[in-house]
Formats: sequence, structure tokens, C-alpha cells
Amino acid sequence: MANFVIMERQRPAGGTVDTVMIRDDLAVLAVIFPLFWLLWHRLWFAALGLLLVTVALALAGEILKSDLALVLAGLVVGVFVALEGPAMRMGRYRREGYRDAGAVQAPDLSEAEMRWFARRRPKANALIAVPAVANVTRPVDDSDVMFGFSGDTGS
Repeated sequence: MANFVIMERQRPAGGTVDTVMIRDDLAVLAVIFPLFWLLWHRLWFAALGLLLVTVALALAGEILKSDLALVLAGLVVGVFVALEGPAMRMGRYRREGYRDAGAVQAPDLSEAEMRWFARRRPKANALIAVPAVANVTRPVDDSDVMFGFSGDTGS
């Protein structure tokens, strides 16, 4: 099971809530295609930084003439992006005004959505209307008064 972090943002105009669920797990595609994964999730500065690191690794590979070291360095960068990518996405949403609303454990996104919104749904008892009680006065019977307190204000 994976953890999904739920982030919400209240829209000022419509009053609706935008909800985003981010899987806090290793992003396998980010290991293989880290640059494309970052661009897909609109992490522009991280993608630019990765591009600069890739160019620096390529220059180092040309100078050192070591293909194995270049492949291993690229794999290390991909694993870093795969591990830190979800945290980068959460940071992006926080900068856009989202707040952390909670977390859900589920095997996939659809199950996480069902669990989260089922928990957020109002309870069935809250939808039942309570009938109004009529203001009926009844005669005061002092036979059940205990220790001299009858509930009246004493005026």
C-alpha cells in the first residue's frame, strides 16, 4: 500500500475546494526518464537544474573517458529525482496556496479517492432534521424536588 498526501485549496470565487492527491512513493518513471517526469509535473526549476547536472556529467564523461561512471552518475540522479520528486510536487502545490489536508493509505489512486471522500462525507445522522419542540408550560410539582432545588430562578 502506498501513502497518498491530500492537499486542498479553497477557491475564493466559487467556494469550491480543489483537491490534489500525491502518491508519496518511489516514482519508477522518474528513474528512467527524470527530465521528462519533472517536465510532466511542471517542476520547471528542478528540470532546469537536472538539465544543468546532466550537461555537467556529460562534460565530465568526455574529460574522463569513462562511460560506466557516466551511466552510474545518471542513474544516481534518476534515483534522486524518483525519491524526492513527490516532495518537490508537494512544495509546488504549497507555493500555489494548497495546504496539507491529510493522508490516506491505499493501493492505488482510485481507492485513495474513495477512502478520502467517504471519510469527508457528512454522516447520515447529520442529514436528519430535528423537529422543533413546542414551548409548552407544565405545572411545577415540588414533590420531586431534591435538596431544595427546583430549577426555578428564585425570583
